[in-house]
Amino acid sequence: MDLPGRRSPRALRARRTIATAIVAAVTVAYPLVVFATLDRGARPRTVAAILLLVYGLSMAAGRLGSGRIQRASAAARPLWPVLGCLAVAAAIDHPWALYATPVAINLAMLLVFASSLRAGRTPMVERFARIADPDLPPGGVRHCRQVTWVWTVFFALNAIVTFALALLDPRLWALHTGLFAYGAMGILFGAEYAVRKIRQRGAGFSPSVAADEPASRPPA
Repeated sequence: MDLPGRRSPRALRARRTIATAIVAAVTVAYPLVVFATLDRGARPRTVAAILLLVYGLSMAAGRLGSGRIQRASAAARPLWPVLGCLAVAAAIDHPWALYATPVAINLAMLLVFASSLRAGRTPMVERFARIADPDLPPGGVRHCRQVTWVWTVFFALNAIVTFALALLDPRLWALHTGLFAYGAMGILFGAEYAVRKIRQRGAGFSPSVAADEPASRPPA
């Protein structure tokens, strides 16, 4: 029986699920929302303030509702590049801060994946793979390291392309970051899956290795 004034665990889980879905939807739609609103004359400061409000309320509903305030900061970490750029846009009222958000996301992911390739550290994709297969064989370890390199290069190239398109044409920027980049990620997932299946037929590669993708997907 739930105590008065306390929400049940099921209600809290549902609340967090809804909040996560809202954050994910806003993040995926971010480039198109930014382009559409700015193209219709909205001030960058207004757009940034509204997006900050949506993110803030969603994270508050999903995390602070559990009564564990200390989790809020950890929950916001994947969104720090987004929240940082939005805060700058709200402060200086300039569209470039809004266009820079996907670039910041890709640079943050580049840093995370590239730093995991340093000597003595576990490649990012291997960390995901070991969740499904703690006893990853040598073949799986090599595959995960190679896939981590592939994602590192992808994030670097995507950051460059996104920055260049923001300079050239905001319409192309919106199409790339809101559509084409996600398509490229899907192709990359599919190619990795095909290569992994082929390699699994060889010796030293466990069929259970699952090095599918990064933990979170920010707007490209």
